[in-house]
Amino acid sequence: MSEKIYILTEGDYSDYAIKGVFLDKAEAERLAKKFVYRLEEYENGKLEDDVDGFEYFVDITKSGKLADISEFPMSSKNVSKRINFSNPDHSTLEETMCVIFFMKDKDDDKAIKIASDIWSVIIANSLWGKEKEANIIFRGWQK
Repeated sequence: MSEKIYILTEGDYSDYAIKGVFLDKAEAERLAKKFVYRLEEYENGKLEDDVDGFEYFVDITKSGKLADISEFPMSSKNVSKRINFSNPDHSTLEETMCVIFFMKDKDDDKAIKIASDIWSVIIANSLWGKEKEANIIFRGWQK
């Protein structure tokens, strides 16, 4: 029996984009719900050949506390660097900012540092909850 993969997508036609690929259905469902992505299910092929790093999801509360961190093997060509703001997180009861980006190496400490630096810029510029403006700054971020 072949293993299943779960792909998170958004958009249609020319706006269609793959946002994540998972082997763990529960994790894919959790992120699909969190970011309002579609969840597609396929038989697993040889996707491992395209993996060249990790997509990181780092959630930080408005007060600056780490709420969650996840990383997934991914191809850099499938990662869209972005920030999403969400309503109060069930575990912290605070609004969170999810910073999503690609790194060649698996390094949670470095990922947390990057997300914390971005959080500082967002807070200093009063951009909390202003997703469009926050993403303009983040997409230009070089560190």
